[in-house]
Amino acid sequence: RLLTAFGAQLTVCARSPKDLALARSFGLTALPLAQMDTLLPQQQLIFNTVPAPILGKEQLRLLPHDCLLIDLASGAGGIDHLAARSLGLRCLPKQRLSPQGTSCATPLYR
Repeated sequence: RLLTAFGAQLTVCARSPKDLALARSFGLTALPLAQMDTLLPQQQLIFNTVPAPILGKEQLRLLPHDCLLIDLASGAGGIDHLAARSLGLRCLPKQRLSPQGTSCATPLYR
């Protein structure tokens, strides 16, 4: 809700019809995860919350070079950080967020 208050246009991708319906109930665009690749070339910012590999090198290649990736998922997260780095993408893993989530403990890599 906070991002939409700032005028951000958000799209949620999910597998579960229940999660898609919830996103739509908040007024967000919601698409099945199987359609995610079609959205990637237009993205400026991606928040990942999936704790399993979801954004590998194949998907990361579809992103614009100025897209920022923020991995909020538990464990190893869902973004291939090495692939992101090799492609020159900016990626912020969860471990680099401060405990308050307000600042970076280390710089973003590009």
